[in-house]
Amino acid sequence: FEEAGTYNVTFTASCTKRVEGAQLPAICTQVTEFNSAFFGRNSSTLSADARDALSENLDVLERCPNLCVDIEGYASRSERSPDDLSEARADAVADYYEDRGIDPGRIEAEGMGARGQLTKKGGDAQFRRADSIPESCGDDGENSDMDPAVGSEPNDGDMDM
Repeated sequence: FEEAGTYNVTFTASCTKRVEGAQLPAICTQVTEFNSAFFGRNSSTLSADARDALSENLDVLERCPNLCVDIEGYASRSERSPDDLSEARADAVADYYEDRGIDPGRIEAEGMGARGQLTKKGGDAQFRRADSIPESCGDDGENSDMDPAVGSEPNDGDMDM
């Protein structure tokens, strides 16, 4: 425009952005159960067998950022201070995951106290454990008390904006 004046200008703009979503491995939407860690009598120390079992859980947690884990520690009624011991067992499992890089916000640990009946020697081994229970993380990637329905339907990775 070479001269001062009033002009009508029409401007059209369009903005489209294609976002490629990261596809989660199939296991991230299918996992319903993790391995339990079993403990010796009156102990909250992880054995080699317990660490092996937790290592498999850890592999899934590392690959699946959509999963959080609730840890429930248990003790037998015949053990010393079963409430404290069940809490220590849950904490031992939580520490195992955290020490290997899992964000503490994805982990909740709770002692469930004593379970089971007093039984013959060795018959209460199933009560000396900590269960790792997978669940979907909240939108913020932190453990939420949602139903343990894990994951959501995978999408095609496209999102129109």
